[in-house]
Amino acid sequence: MKKGTYIKTLFLLFFINCIAYNYASCQAYPYKFNYITVDEGLSHTDANDVTQDRQGYIWIATFFGLDRFDGYTVKKYYNSNKPLSNALENRIMCLYPDDTGNVWLGTESGLQCFNSRLEKYIDFIETGKSGNHTFYKLFKPHGDLLYAFTESQLKIYVIKGHSITEQKLDVLPGIHFSDMSPGPSGQVYLSSNKGLWVLDENKNLKQVSVINLPEKDLTRVYYTKKSQLLLSSRDKLFLIRNIAAAKSNLNNDGLVFIKQFACSDHTIIKD
Repeated sequence: MKKGTYIKTLFLLFFINCIAYNYASCQAYPYKFNYITVDEGLSHTDANDVTQDRQGYIWIATFFGLDRFDGYTVKKYYNSNKPLSNALENRIMCLYPDDTGNVWLGTESGLQCFNSRLEKYIDFIETGKSGNHTFYKLFKPHGDLLYAFTESQLKIYVIKGHSITEQKLDVLPGIHFSDMSPGPSGQVYLSSNKGLWVLDENKNLKQVSVINLPEKDLTRVYYTKKSQLLLSSRDKLFLIRNIAAAKSNLNNDGLVFIKQFACSDHTIIKD
């Protein structure tokens, strides 16, 4: 199977290795991997995104539909809503499971939502557009908003029925966002070529200062369950903590750089 299926798992293992063992460079450890391939039921050899929902199921985005792995078997879900465009609708680039049992999908035909309880696909159209965007990363908070990366841009949409409408987002010229990670209170943390930013639930965009951060050109961001941030810049990983973490979340500018890790083989951290 190709590397895509395990890229997020490998990224998390990278964090665990570096932080738990307190080394300044990544080293090899004897982890054992059991691979899921088309021989085990995967719909396609290309797995583009993988995530786990609150029920413990592993959802896999492939170029031939959505797969669910329960730890034993793979169940396939193919979108057959539109027979004439099934191919594009089943080429899934990214996915995001929300708290209500829905799995939001970014495909080459636009946005879809898979209701895991009813095992049913819902296709969305973008109002005011002749065609649909291809989404490469999604975040669906509570309510009717949807955050998405498309064409190297961050976009915000309002969901109404089976349609989405783009909302205005004021971004300073020269700012290019590369990744996003949801925080604990509905905010979204964004990595960019100009440092770290946060977008609150009211769609207010603010640059966040990080004390002593050695790099400003950031490529990835990840908010951990311990109220920490992990930032990356090419082959470097930065551990960020809040100096008042016990009293507040990371909405304020009380962030401080703690430690840097780097891959000794200069592997670029991609996800």
